[in-house]
Amino acid sequence: MKEEYTEEDFKEEFSQHNLDAGLFILKFCKGTSIPFSEFDQKQVAALTSAAGGYGLYQELDGKPFDSFFLKHQKAYVVVMFYVPGKQKMVYYIEVEDFLSMQEDNEREQFMTERLAEDYSYQRENYFETRRKKWTAQI
Repeated sequence: MKEEYTEEDFKEEFSQHNLDAGLFILKFCKGTSIPFSEFDQKQVAALTSAAGGYGLYQELDGKPFDSFFLKHQKAYVVVMFYVPGKQKMVYYIEVEDFLSMQEDNEREQFMTERLAEDYSYQRENYFETRRKKWTAQI
């Protein structure tokens, strides 16, 4: 019996497939839409600060270093829409475009896969990517 695909599986695949440098909020949607309320507004604000000129300062616990300050960084909301038995599409949405999406669709209060497609700058089918990697190894 096949195990259920989870958010942890998505995060693992993202760490293996992603080639873009930047800051990311990762969201996993099992179905066709995800409420905007599922996106932590503190995380969105932090991405917005890091992407803009204001910047983001963060202290760490000393591992691997003590702190960092980022500004003018690429920042994305990355969403996977997963429906069992179908392709696993991942959408990279720049944080500024995500904010526009929320504002433009305030009434609906949900991000659908169609909206993600419309606002994303990049789409990736993880099933196809995995197949290409596998065939390249043969």
